[in-house]
Amino acid sequence: MASSNEQPKRLQRIEQQGEPVTQSGKVTRIRTFSLANRYESGECSRNYTLDVVSHCGTDAVGVLPYWKENGVWRVMMLKSFRPALTFRDRSPEERPFIYEIIAGVLEEGENSADGILHRAREELLEEAGLRVEESSIEPLGVAFYVSPGIYTEKIHLACVELDSPRCETPTRDGSVMEELLESVSFDLEEALQLCATGEIREAKTELALRRLKERLESSNRLHTNRKGAA
Repeated sequence: MASSNEQPKRLQRIEQQGEPVTQSGKVTRIRTFSLANRYESGECSRNYTLDVVSHCGTDAVGVLPYWKENGVWRVMMLKSFRPALTFRDRSPEERPFIYEIIAGVLEEGENSADGILHRAREELLEEAGLRVEESSIEPLGVAFYVSPGIYTEKIHLACVELDSPRCETPTRDGSVMEELLESVSFDLEEALQLCATGEIREAKTELALRRLKERLESSNRLHTNRKGAA
């Protein structure tokens, strides 16, 4: 590939042209900005618009329960109701369900490390009926953005090892979205294969599964067992 001798522009600041147009929904806030880039050379870009979508609850946490059964690592996820997928402009989904890890939005005061683990514990009980000690939940790698071009939400991942998946009745949050939740479990390797075939096609879920496998491999535990939280 031929290289260009033109030096890349270096950003000095982003200049905002007036106040953004704001639309607020129940879950998100959309702000449409008119912007221009000021470069270190003194040049200014042409004006451009930027939609910024913010989650009303700021960030979120996803948590992956796992346990060993008959010598094989298994994981629990949810079959979630996601009706927005049926309203895609192109190739809408025929069925509004998708496999994903247990997750929830951080509430007020939960942006600390302890708050994130607390929210993970609450979501396990609310969505799957799993009651665990907060101290048994572990962070699973660094937080990340899913779609930083437009969406400001950052997602934290966590995992919790179970002796066995003893589930109570989920508390649920009272929303229609959670009326159709269904807990499902897979062998870890099977779940990763479902990512490859497209049966699991949700980003934070695939990332959590891969990070869990790497953790088990790095600690040489893919073929050994250890008692964990229950």
